[in-house]
Amino acid sequence: MRGFRPCGFGARTLLVGIALATWGCGEAGLRSDEVNLEEMRPVFDFAERLPSAQVFYEVASIDLGAPSSGRYLGSGWDQPEVVPDSGMTFVWAVAPSASLDTFLLRTDYTALELRCWPFTWEGAPPQLVEVRINGTVLGSLRLKKKLTKYSVRVPEGVLVPGRNRIELAFAYAQRPVDQPGGGRDHRTLAAAFDFIGFRGASVAVDGVAGERAPEGREGVVVIPQGVGLSYTVMAEGEVVLDLGLVSEEEERDAASRLVVWTRRGEEPPRQLLSGTVGRMKGRRWAYRLEAGEGLLEIGFGSPGGHRPTTGAGSLALHGPRLYTSDGRVELISNVLLIVVDTLRADHVGVYGGEVATPNIDALAARGVTFRRAFAHIPITGPSHATLFTSRLPFEHGVHNNTQVLDTGLETLAEVLRQAGRNTLGVVSLGVLKGRFGFDRGFDTYLDAFGHDWMKDAEEVNREALELVGGGLGEPFFFWVHFSDPHEPYTPPGLDYQRIAIEAEGRTVGEITTRGRGRAFSLTLSPGANRIRFVPRDPGKGRTYRFTIMQVDARDVEVRLTEGWKQREKRVGSPSVQTRLPAILELVNPSSEPREVELRLACKMLLSNRERRERYALEVAYVDRQIGILMAEMEERGLLENTLVIFTSDHGESLGDHKHVGHISQLYDTLVRVPLIVAYPGRLAEGAMVEEQVGLVDVLPTVIELLGLPELENASGSSLVGLMGAGERLPRPVFAATYRPEAYSDKRAIVADGFKYIRSWTDDREWEELYDLAADPDELEDLAEAQPGVLERLRSILDARLSAATGVRVHEVALTEDELSHLRALGYVH
Repeated sequence: MRGFRPCGFGARTLLVGIALATWGCGEAGLRSDEVNLEEMRPVFDFAERLPSAQVFYEVASIDLGAPSSGRYLGSGWDQPEVVPDSGMTFVWAVAPSASLDTFLLRTDYTALELRCWPFTWEGAPPQLVEVRINGTVLGSLRLKKKLTKYSVRVPEGVLVPGRNRIELAFAYAQRPVDQPGGGRDHRTLAAAFDFIGFRGASVAVDGVAGERAPEGREGVVVIPQGVGLSYTVMAEGEVVLDLGLVSEEEERDAASRLVVWTRRGEEPPRQLLSGTVGRMKGRRWAYRLEAGEGLLEIGFGSPGGHRPTTGAGSLALHGPRLYTSDGRVELISNVLLIVVDTLRADHVGVYGGEVATPNIDALAARGVTFRRAFAHIPITGPSHATLFTSRLPFEHGVHNNTQVLDTGLETLAEVLRQAGRNTLGVVSLGVLKGRFGFDRGFDTYLDAFGHDWMKDAEEVNREALELVGGGLGEPFFFWVHFSDPHEPYTPPGLDYQRIAIEAEGRTVGEITTRGRGRAFSLTLSPGANRIRFVPRDPGKGRTYRFTIMQVDARDVEVRLTEGWKQREKRVGSPSVQTRLPAILELVNPSSEPREVELRLACKMLLSNRERRERYALEVAYVDRQIGILMAEMEERGLLENTLVIFTSDHGESLGDHKHVGHISQLYDTLVRVPLIVAYPGRLAEGAMVEEQVGLVDVLPTVIELLGLPELENASGSSLVGLMGAGERLPRPVFAATYRPEAYSDKRAIVADGFKYIRSWTDDREWEELYDLAADPDELEDLAEAQPGVLERLRSILDARLSAATGVRVHEVALTEDELSHLRALGYVH
């Protein structure tokens, strides 16, 4: 290692250039002194723990719309676009507020610059933008109608080393299709941006020096220019930070800088050290950090400067460690939550299922399996609301998809982010989009979809593995949501019918019966235009359902002519069926040709046998993809200190009880879910728990396992006692489902080996009772035969419902396009 000067690193009992500081004093509060580290014990070696560091690359300016800019965009943004004539890249803000993160090591920038233009129309009000950084309001901008550059002053002390969040709040966000002359764009648009950055900054979105990674050697941490490291630990008692600085290059990087900062809990970061290599090389520093307990973040960085340095060098921290006499320092555990939507417990190998699920079973072998775990509502959005808040559906108020959880209820992601974790989520169904509140508490939330609201397991893994490869930033909370085996039951590898789309005698494209959406651009002549649907393999002779059939122009009439049969829906427009060929007419009322977009999604009508076979294939498929994700994380050492939770939001009826899908029933086929908890070195391996539990218990369990403050007003209870030698108390489980997504309102309780279900519609009410031990398939209704049991369970359920205090939820007004996405997923009847 060139540039190493051993004379600067004498005996550890007498340090050269010792600096002692208390929290918040910074360099101005330092004084020379002597620290005898031999009388203390090392409790944390930064070089050894390099894989546990959050690595970030200094990004002081972002070319919005560039492919690599997506990693910095938070909620409220659309996909990158390109201006055809100029090639300029940009991205639309598509919500009333939008956020993005920058990563800084220099914090002395004085202005934030933005280049943008608003969405506007004839008679539109002025678009105003309030700009905030790290919660501090910098000011408001009134946007001009053309692309314009704006500048907002950044007060001193607003910027911090590490992550900085920029938030933009808009006066309005509107759909072009709703405005006069607005075209056929159904998105909600606020303003388009092509650049956001700090004045004088030239560190571009792709970082510095090709995003060179930091390197850990024995006793040394090497930090390239433009790179920062952040370690978050739990510290108790007085701690001393000791480190020295050497140089990887002798002269070239003499002007490079080192920045060291710390943060206690939620306090703003405090800079301990900042200086050039030329001034500091070959010296050691010791910082006495004031005694305390709780979260402690320690960061090191090498700022990139105003301009990237050609052939920029690296800094090497020699022997960076934490010492203490009587304190304690521990790494904070990571949390990995894997949810497989619509997964029945009885289709998982460890639960006795016939489907091969070796990767899920391997996780069970490393942890604790709850044999009788229940969801509390068989609908994706509401069930995740329960999972994330430890509140039952009749308490959190989210009864159907697209309702937004009240912001007064703290979520799992918010709890873990407040506890110092980097929070990341990848979701595979549009009902979990951030628009519906599920991105709350997440630093990174990947919820972009194409022409439909679904990603298959490979698509989810591509996004998840990209996050893993880029560094999750320990400690992390990583939520990965898979939607296989959700309908339309289309596992990979099968031969799906292809349907040609013909207009004016020529083929304009084709769609398959995999249920995935596609859009076709068409030029409509004035009057009726015949669109013909022709099977590529006429011999199959099956019936197909078009779950999406839309044109983006409101005044274009869609007529079903030959070969169609409509199926009415209680909400939204009807779905249509055909055995093919079939003809559709699109009527253009204009006297001029029109450019429109025809959106389609199609699936095959299946028998119960086919549905069960395809469901099983999808379970096996998602298990393989989970294995790929887990293997990659294990290879990178990301599971050694990680609490892993595996579960599902609800099950699925595959013709059981004369029902297909979920939502409308509360039988075990819909509410029994897998639940596996693994925590290396802290929980038993291969253990089985037979007591019944619920998803409402997951959040309290995470909180106890991580040693976090107990959550107030949680409805669930920690499962830690059940996983050890704790007392096993009876746990009644409550469930519900609601109209209009369900056909009837239902409430249920599972207790004492029985399940009681009460159902009602506008014109009738009925009760059911099942002995789950003697009749696990719930085929014999004992409501009349066991009146005493029925009355007892009814009373417990009524008392629980009466004691519940509901909260307000926000109803999202859905477009016909969004209703069609819900219909394609089976959520609109």
